[in-house]
Amino acid sequence: MPSTLSTAHQATYETIFRHPVSHNLEWRSVIALFSELGTLEEEPNGKIKFVHNGLTLTLYSRGKDVEVPELMHIRRFLENSKDLTADPVPSKDVLVVLDHSGARIFRAGEELASATHVIPLDPTGHDQQVHNPKGDSGGKQGPYRKLFHEALAAKLQLEERILLIGDGQGASSEVEHFITELKEHHHEKLASHIVGTEVADISHMTDGDFVAKARAFFLG
Repeated sequence: MPSTLSTAHQATYETIFRHPVSHNLEWRSVIALFSELGTLEEEPNGKIKFVHNGLTLTLYSRGKDVEVPELMHIRRFLENSKDLTADPVPSKDVLVVLDHSGARIFRAGEELASATHVIPLDPTGHDQQVHNPKGDSGGKQGPYRKLFHEALAAKLQLEERILLIGDGQGASSEVEHFITELKEHHHEKLASHIVGTEVADISHMTDGDFVAKARAFFLG
């Protein structure tokens, strides 16, 4: 998260990356944040053109609140358009929170509760979340989960030590499913970087709790 944002803009930025996805984020808050972060052009037809660190995002603001597909576009754009030259070298020790709705990646060296989100999306291009938050119900979600695991594996390729945390055990454990996928699809090297797994009641933990756990596990 940018450190120079006002309290209101920080709240909007955090809402964009909130897990589960927010359903009451107002367009006016997003537009105000965009105006602070980069260059914004608004047209009478509702078209918004936002330029951030040399990249451009074009959206249409309709209604009062931002719909989930647009929010996901905004989230990915802000991730992709970060000014990496202004950031310190990131820690390669990460804590990964896994459940049926996706994954959150926290770095041990970060004091702020900011996470990288990996969301399982429909590969047909509709940007729709395909995991059932209550669990994989079989059918077409099976192949989608494999694609999600591949996307998460790609995100973790450069990490040196990985701690996985989930809230299920046995067949209901997303952590166990992910480890199995790694081993069955020739990601043995990445699997060897997993230094620990934990079961926790993650639904009652905040991003700050996860950051604190990552620091305690890796930094002592």
